[in-house]
Amino acid sequence: MSLGIIPNGIANDFAAYWGLSENDYKRAADCIIAGRTRKIDVGCCSYVVDDSEKKRYFLNAVNIGLSANIVELANKKVRAPWAKYLSYIRSFMMLLLNLNSYDVKMRINNQVVEERLMLLCVGNARGYGMTPSAVPYNGYLDVSAIMKPKFFGLLQGIYMMYKRRIMNYKLMKPFRTMDMVIESVGNAAAGIDGRPFSPTYPLRINIEKEVLNLIIPK
Repeated sequence: MSLGIIPNGIANDFAAYWGLSENDYKRAADCIIAGRTRKIDVGCCSYVVDDSEKKRYFLNAVNIGLSANIVELANKKVRAPWAKYLSYIRSFMMLLLNLNSYDVKMRINNQVVEERLMLLCVGNARGYGMTPSAVPYNGYLDVSAIMKPKFFGLLQGIYMMYKRRIMNYKLMKPFRTMDMVIESVGNAAAGIDGRPFSPTYPLRINIEKEVLNLIIPK
């Protein structure tokens, strides 16, 4: 069995990684018909609810903090496609005026990391620009931990993310790992592949290597 992609809506970051656009569904359908496949990695989130282990899988990224807040606010406003664009812009502006940071504790690469962060992104792929070096076929997750900047520092970070230079941002700490545990995030919101996500903590995130056949463009 193989998975194909037909992008829809906005912020189709994982589809864009493979050169697919929501404005060209015919090409996406032609790719599925052609059936060219590649095995890719899948991210896995494991957590416990009522003494039962739950798992959620992702292709692109898990986000905690600022970017998850934007997704959460925007998804409450979804109507027509144009309204969704306006909702993302409005949500982003609201958050710019009221930036928060969160006490995050995680175990990664045999070390304990405790930081007050504005944003944490765990990417199997580009992660909406926050893990620009991540690829879904090298057996690793890229992790970007970004501390809270002052206002103009935030604008610099947004510009560097747009230019895919976020790795050089002075308030960003990068990691690469196959397995990590997020112990706590304060009251930060979480999102998974662009949708709100409400896990319990500790939250284990690991990579499952080459477990999915993805239909890709020629």
